[in-house]
Amino acid sequence: MKKNLLFLIVITAFLGGCMYAYFNVYYNAEKYYNLAQKEEVNENGRPKSPAIQNYNKAIKKCGIILTEFKDSKWSDDALLLLAKCFYYKRSNYFQCIEKLQNLIDFYPDSELIPEAKLYMARAYYDSKKESEANTLLQDFLITKEYKDYHAEALLLLANYHLEKKEHTQANYFLDKLIKEYPRSEEYEEAFLKRGVSALDTEKYEEALDIFKNLIKKRVSKRTKLDAKYYILISLLNKEDFETTLKQIDKLLKKESKQNKIAKIKLVKARVLAKQEKFEEADELFENIIANNRRKLVAAEAYFRRGNMYFMQTGEYEKAIEHFKKVKSENSKSEFIEDAMSKSAVASRIVQFQDKNRKISIADLVDEQFKLAEYYLDVLNMPDSSVAVYRSIKKQPGKISDMIASAELKLDSLNNNLSDFMRFEKMADSLKIQIIKNDSLPSFESDSIDVMTIKDSLKYFNLMTAKADSQRSFIEQYREDLKQFDTEFIPFSHFVLTRIYLDSYKDTVAADKEVKILKEEYPDNRYAFAADQMLSGEEISLITPAKQELLDKYKSAEKRMYSNPDSALIIFRELTDADDDEISQKSLFSTAFVYYYILSDTTSAKPVLDSLLNIGNEEYKTYINRFYADGKYIITDKLPYLAELEELELQRLEEARLDSMRADSLRCDSLYADSLGISLDSLYIMKYGKSYKNEKEDKEKNKEEEKYVKRKKDKKPRKSTAENPEKSSKDKKEKELKEDKENPKETEEKDKTEEEEALPDTTKPKKRRSLFKALFG
Repeated sequence: MKKNLLFLIVITAFLGGCMYAYFNVYYNAEKYYNLAQKEEVNENGRPKSPAIQNYNKAIKKCGIILTEFKDSKWSDDALLLLAKCFYYKRSNYFQCIEKLQNLIDFYPDSELIPEAKLYMARAYYDSKKESEANTLLQDFLITKEYKDYHAEALLLLANYHLEKKEHTQANYFLDKLIKEYPRSEEYEEAFLKRGVSALDTEKYEEALDIFKNLIKKRVSKRTKLDAKYYILISLLNKEDFETTLKQIDKLLKKESKQNKIAKIKLVKARVLAKQEKFEEADELFENIIANNRRKLVAAEAYFRRGNMYFMQTGEYEKAIEHFKKVKSENSKSEFIEDAMSKSAVASRIVQFQDKNRKISIADLVDEQFKLAEYYLDVLNMPDSSVAVYRSIKKQPGKISDMIASAELKLDSLNNNLSDFMRFEKMADSLKIQIIKNDSLPSFESDSIDVMTIKDSLKYFNLMTAKADSQRSFIEQYREDLKQFDTEFIPFSHFVLTRIYLDSYKDTVAADKEVKILKEEYPDNRYAFAADQMLSGEEISLITPAKQELLDKYKSAEKRMYSNPDSALIIFRELTDADDDEISQKSLFSTAFVYYYILSDTTSAKPVLDSLLNIGNEEYKTYINRFYADGKYIITDKLPYLAELEELELQRLEEARLDSMRADSLRCDSLYADSLGISLDSLYIMKYGKSYKNEKEDKEKNKEEEKYVKRKKDKKPRKSTAENPEKSSKDKKEKELKEDKENPKETEEKDKTEEEEALPDTTKPKKRRSLFKALFG
């Protein structure tokens, strides 16, 4: 009997210990989950790092329960908690759905099934599986057993319809929840969302009534503060600015959350802008942006400020600048599409109306291209994208009309100025006659003459200024037309070809775009690229003519050292090419050959002057190292000679020389890229030999140096003829002995002998350092 009792006690203790163990693990898992839930999410709705860490800890604890205590009564709880952790981590909805389905399949009688199905609907919606989510929720709402969860299901459906801007459907579910489930936890949020829905549909009076009614009800402080914020938005849209400002001041005293305070201040800035207090509004917008970098409220502030410039002050260039920053400030902003659309419109206004614009035509048209790309790549709206690209082609016609109108005005101004000049000559003649006639009252004549001169000068200056303005206007728009003809319109046709091929799979329409390019822009790079695209070939944005010029340049580059005269002929020919890039590179290479290879400073001088006049900062920086203001900076010695002597001295330290060569080669390879010079030819230009034979050349140079030393030796060498091999051996032994006895003297002697032998023995090395003198 005692043994049986002892056995029962042991078994009970063991089972109790097991139960305590897995309950303790579940308790800790739930603790980590609750800690993660208390952390605020970022503006994109994703958890921050501390929350993710706690979710991971909870996942680990749930894993222990499901592996070591899988038959316990906490298994379904652990499975649901695991799925919720995956859901709120926002990283893997598939795993969340999988765990929830396991719960439904393996624990069909669990009281957690309704909650599991609601989380499954959330995961379906967030993973873009809307049909599965809607089906699940519709079935859920007709299941009586789940009645206690119907309010949550209704709010889920309403939220997802609101996200899609389907307000009628959203209002149906919200009204049903408010009416049938007034005591549910979802009631407050549903009431608030109902007012937001009215705001979104511009029913401001209705929204105001909803929010005021919500404040009167017994709801949380947070809900009341949010309702008061939306009251501000309603009053602003009703243009009741004074009441809005009063309510803003009251709400700022009650609100404690910084992100909410920033949003309230943004409403104030909008009110100030509406009241045309632009300086105050500007300052407040700037403050909001500075204190909320990379947040949604900062992106909205950029949009609202841009809107003020666009709609109210007419500062279109500032508007474009701010609209461009909306997306870069926060890529999740709801105002990106509106900002890009308004930026494109503003760019066209500046393009056609602002004669003193600071933004280039390329930047203005680029705003329209960005809008087209946004429609295509982000919103997946190829029709809207096509419409934007089509509008680009229509713009030159409007520009041509504006040029014609400006030319008529200029002709009229020129005619007026000509008539004025003729009148002035007649007036001068009449004035002389009046002065000669003593019978006329001189004081009246003098007063009339003084007023006439002042008015004439003022009129002449005004008319001249207007004429100059029209000329500038015409010149600017002719340049714009050229860019449309060479770049913007061909590019539009090229992109349209891609859209028809990729988005519509319409080869006929794509072929039509290519034909237009070939007929209207036969020599344009986009015509060749579009043809390659249509043929399924690799696309290269370069014309055959440009490729021919490049090949010609490379052929001249290869013979710069071996046959510089031949290279110069090609370079001179290419300097007259229509392509600016090739022309400038060829001009630079011409100067390089004259100055560094042929040492012909006289011929190099006019070429260097031409390069400096081009205005290319890269070339100018290099050239000004040795040539400026029509003079060579170093006149007594070419720059490369000093470099040459230093290199020869450093040859005694082989390791250091190798390191220096490697660094120099890496540096030169960067410049070689910018000048279009290949690395192999650069090495030859620098060192006068190929890289592969460098080791052989080193040995050869050492032998040459020894030979020079022997030539300078004054002692007779009779034994050389009799036994050259023995003499050489004896000589080496003697030199080594002298080096050991007096190393300092020997080093100075070798150094002197190397300097004396420099002109004869280092001719190849002279070439090696030339390129470094320019780029080193």
